[in-house]
Amino acid sequence: PSRLMVVYSGTEGASQMAANLRNVATITQLGDVIFAVLDGVTYFGGGQAGATVLDDVRSRYNIDNDRTFLLSESAGTSAGLALGLQLRQSYFAAYWANDVNAQAQPALAAAQLGFAPWGNAGPGGDLVDADAIIAGMQTAGYRLPADAPYSGTGSGTHGSPDQFIAAMGFLDGKSRL
Repeated sequence: PSRLMVVYSGTEGASQMAANLRNVATITQLGDVIFAVLDGVTYFGGGQAGATVLDDVRSRYNIDNDRTFLLSESAGTSAGLALGLQLRQSYFAAYWANDVNAQAQPALAAAQLGFAPWGNAGPGGDLVDADAIIAGMQTAGYRLPADAPYSGTGSGTHGSPDQFIAAMGFLDGKSRL
């Protein structure tokens, strides 16, 4: 089975995000992942578009249900939050909301899901929203790294490549198990 990552891009668009993912995938051990990239501007707030893509990819490929990830960035934040914390929360082993500009709380707790998802948020300068996302994940029983929300290099700058690389590195090795 293949690992899958659903990605909502920022304003750079789906094509540029796909290129960014290809460039970073090998250094973050994600070179074997199937990436399904949605344009965050086109699907702003549209979590259902991601659910449709998730269903389509799962019907076409042998996907490892325990190693399915979600990354949303900037303009894709609200759609990613809707998909990962509401519509298809149980599908994702790990979710990183990057360069956040909105907030939401998980609909279900880990006990209701039957597993504890991994989570983190890269503030990209918006610590208020990142803190709210992390507080909701913590209350829901998500597995969080010690520095949640992310506080490393680039955390204070929207669009930081360092924060993006940290997001990708976080997702590697995560599983629902």
